[in-house]
Amino acid sequence: MPTDLKRRRLRDGMLRQYQALALSLGMIFFVPAPRFAILLWAAIILEPRYAGFAIVGHSVGGGIGHALRIRDQSHLGGGLSANALLAALMVAWITGHAGLPLAVQIGLAIFSSASAAIVAAAIIRVLSTTPLPSLVWGYCVVSGILCCTLPSWALLAADAMAPWPALSSPIGWLLTFVRSLGSLLYSPSIAAGLVVGVSILLWSRMMLLAGLVGWLSGALIALAFTRLDIVYFWQPASYNAFLAGMALGSVFFLPGKKSLLIAAIGGCGASFLALGIQHLLQYSASAYLPIPAALAIWIGIGALTLIKDRGDLWMSPTPGVPPEEAWWSKAYWVRRFGLDEALLTVPLNEPVLITQGFEGASSHRGPRRHALDLRRPSATGGGDGSAPIWSAAVTAPAAGYVERVIDQVSDNALGASDLFDNWGNHVVIRLDQGAWVTLAHLQQDSISVAAGMRVEIGTYIGRVGNSGRSTTSHLHLQVQASPNPDSPTLPFRLANFVSVPDKNSRSPEWNAACVPRVGDIVAAASCQPMIYRVLASIIPGSGVWAVEVDGQVPSAFAIGDPNEVINITITREMQHRYRFETGDGDKLVCVVAPDAWRVIALDRRAPTLLELLASGAPSIPYAAVQDMHWQDPVPVVPASWWALMAAPYRRRQFAIANTTCLAVPSVGGEVIEVETRMHDRKGAAPHRIYCTFEYHRGPVKIRADFMRGSMTFSLRSFVPSEPIGV
Repeated sequence: MPTDLKRRRLRDGMLRQYQALALSLGMIFFVPAPRFAILLWAAIILEPRYAGFAIVGHSVGGGIGHALRIRDQSHLGGGLSANALLAALMVAWITGHAGLPLAVQIGLAIFSSASAAIVAAAIIRVLSTTPLPSLVWGYCVVSGILCCTLPSWALLAADAMAPWPALSSPIGWLLTFVRSLGSLLYSPSIAAGLVVGVSILLWSRMMLLAGLVGWLSGALIALAFTRLDIVYFWQPASYNAFLAGMALGSVFFLPGKKSLLIAAIGGCGASFLALGIQHLLQYSASAYLPIPAALAIWIGIGALTLIKDRGDLWMSPTPGVPPEEAWWSKAYWVRRFGLDEALLTVPLNEPVLITQGFEGASSHRGPRRHALDLRRPSATGGGDGSAPIWSAAVTAPAAGYVERVIDQVSDNALGASDLFDNWGNHVVIRLDQGAWVTLAHLQQDSISVAAGMRVEIGTYIGRVGNSGRSTTSHLHLQVQASPNPDSPTLPFRLANFVSVPDKNSRSPEWNAACVPRVGDIVAAASCQPMIYRVLASIIPGSGVWAVEVDGQVPSAFAIGDPNEVINITITREMQHRYRFETGDGDKLVCVVAPDAWRVIALDRRAPTLLELLASGAPSIPYAAVQDMHWQDPVPVVPASWWALMAAPYRRRQFAIANTTCLAVPSVGGEVIEVETRMHDRKGAAPHRIYCTFEYHRGPVKIRADFMRGSMTFSLRSFVPSEPIGV
């Protein structure tokens, strides 16, 4: 075997061992980053005896996981190695003053670690189809049994621990908090607590804040009970409140306007449960295990997931990234496309007027408030601006299967209404996205689909009529939670449509996804083949960019050496994605989506060139025409940790790019040029960005205008990495 290959395999093996060693502790404190989690071992190494037992537990847990073929690192809150490691630490603590031979202690540690890992594996299997995390229940079960069967050893170990400080001053509170952070590792010292706190702080400031709120809430509840003359030794168990507050307030539920309140409630709940367990177990050492935290986390997740309308209280879709960044990614896409809302196209092939929208005064109220009524705009603009839309062709607004068809209801005479039939002739489609969509008040005998048929966007459905509870021809559009149109409606958005100009607007506006307002005239967006051709035909390759600076630019965008060139590599990925990447690994990812060229990811510390590209062209619709404008949130994560941490609590959470199409491809040239004006951005951000795209080469010029200067990036050379046309 070649020497280089051996070295590479050895290096990869050592890296895997390092990651597993770090994460066995990191997962306990919800820190899934090896570079930060490895610091937690310093809290154990402070006690060399504990370090040896921890290595034994980690090894046993890894062996059990390998034997059971369980991916251990994916279990946030505690996997097999975490449970086994803690069980070994518990044995090290409980046998430390029992006078047992070292071989017996190690044997007991191996047995306990293996038992904890097996119990954890069983719990992971049972919970695999639920939102509940496995946590460290395996460790709790095994250690609880040991504490109950060996109470004298536990008493000797507890007596040897340093007393907790008095809470007579802020210093006493601070020392108690810091020491409590190391309690889970059987090292309630200031040094160990600081190590744990620093590790969490480096990973996520929001996690530490949520944990602190939970701990303070739990401490206040504990003091309230003690003032009622209830015996409660809360300080050794107070880490439970910290873990519960941290998990509920920032880990399993993303930070938001409610997160700190949830952290406080979680801390109070853990403190109350700890009190009950102490009395139930007669102050046994098992009463100080993380059972209250685990119960509080389970109860909190179970209760919060029962709430149907949780607002901005979101479960984390990406627990492997810091909560602040996970929130930003989730909130950004919610701002773009809504929260699990169905996306529908305009189901008519002509401009239509929204005569009644969500929360409409006429009939869209209560459980039926999420609905739209569509009519034809009036040529004269008299009355409500609408005109009958009798016999207009209706198409499927989304893909799915036809669930229900009613086609034999007579149409009403103009001005009359069928008070006994709400929907008249209608079609219900079960959407691939989930839920059902209803197209109602259709013309009798005009429906061309049948139950069970597959329909795609644009499939002909029937014609607009005046059947059911309708006095004039119009199309009623709604999404509901069941095939029955009478069931409660659900929020939805119209997608990829154009607001048609009227006498008060000078240019069309493209909308990626939003709910139109009453009085809006909307039409389905039409793809411009030349626009699509330029944006979808970018060739992978390497480009050399140069920069020119005129005047003064803010320091955040300053270039160290203006004469230095920037190398950008374009790679085509699966699912119509392109990756723009620098030599340092910073990248921007865009996608050729069905409706637009769209930026979907940008490294937080991406260079100025990629940041300006993402800000200046977060999306370009294929429907773009001269002077068309649109809005999109800017996909640039705040560079400073305090700005990112404060973002969930701000009224305006995202900068908005207001983009206008200045030039479209023509026979004489294949160039797209857009101008973006930045709104809701303060400080050093550019107030205007121009981006130019060319056929095959993609972005070729980016100019940013600041208050006192400008900078222009230009593509000087481009070398394709694959033949053009492939």
